[in-house]
Amino acid sequence: MLLEDSRGQEQLAGLKAAIDYARQERSKHTEGSYYYMLISEDIRAKTEQLERYETEQAASSHLGTFTAAYRERVMGFLEFV
Repeated sequence: MLLEDSRGQEQLAGLKAAIDYARQERSKHTEGSYYYMLISEDIRAKTEQLERYETEQAASSHLGTFTAAYRERVMGFLEFV
């Protein structure tokens, strides 16, 4: 699923905020405790998701650039005709 620019930025910001909050909450628990490990797993999963979203957003921005260039060429051709 490619992220569009408007929602993609919102999702990235939301994930970053969730990861920061989870890190703050994890610091309240003893390392190795059940809650510490649970929160650590959540941080790992959210970090992987964030990396995936960043990759998808980069791909969608390249696709947007390609689409804009194609549209410009088509419009130039239509003006010629």
